[in-house]
Amino acid sequence: MTASKPARQPVFAHPRFALGLLACLLTSLPNAAVAQDDVEDLDGSASLDPGLGRGSGEVAEAPPEDIEDDSEPEPPNIPPASDQRSGHLIAAVGGYLSLPFGSIEAGRYSNDLLSSGWGLDAQLAYGVHRNVAVGVWGQWSTFGGDDPDCTSCSLSSWAAGVQATYFLVQGLRFDPYAMAGLGYRSSKLDFGDTSLTYGGVVAHLMLGGDWMLAKQFGLGPFLGADITRNFSRSDSETPGGALEWQAIFGFRARFDLPGH
Repeated sequence: MTASKPARQPVFAHPRFALGLLACLLTSLPNAAVAQDDVEDLDGSASLDPGLGRGSGEVAEAPPEDIEDDSEPEPPNIPPASDQRSGHLIAAVGGYLSLPFGSIEAGRYSNDLLSSGWGLDAQLAYGVHRNVAVGVWGQWSTFGGDDPDCTSCSLSSWAAGVQATYFLVQGLRFDPYAMAGLGYRSSKLDFGDTSLTYGGVVAHLMLGGDWMLAKQFGLGPFLGADITRNFSRSDSETPGGALEWQAIFGFRARFDLPGH
């Protein structure tokens, strides 16, 4: 009768060995998580490159916030300046020095017969546009004699007509303008013992600028020219086709209602 072998007893690991194995497992878990994140990042970034993608070869679109906008911004919406001329009543009156030249009629020269003179000019206009006013104008002038053979000679004239004024700017204290008018002129040439009266068409041109001292009132210089072609004479003679010129240099006062 054979003797039975004793049963094998289980062998338990040494406590220090078990603790060491557990510590190794715990320290390896964070590294594994980081490695997994790196793989995911690499996989996501590789999708932007056809060679590093997931086999599709397609380029993925970048997030919207990473796309640069090359379009230019729309310009700001600036409203036009307000119209400060339309509907305004503009009145002006001024005095001027006048220098005559040209011919009153064929063979009768103004600068030989007359000296420099002076006159008054008046305008009344209504604003129809931010830069334009239309209206009427009137003028009166007088000249002394300058001929040794006719020391008592003199000339006086009046003129009236329609006009249009173009204002270069608006809303500024200094208000420059250009005016053109057309009208009729009557001139009386006095020889002392007799006289002749001429009638003709006149072009009235003026450049100037008004300094607005207040909203309704301004002062300013002007210069201009009057070009007259006389077509009638009081003794029924024909004065010919000569042109009479006057250069004018003056200063005026302006009234603007309801205000500049």
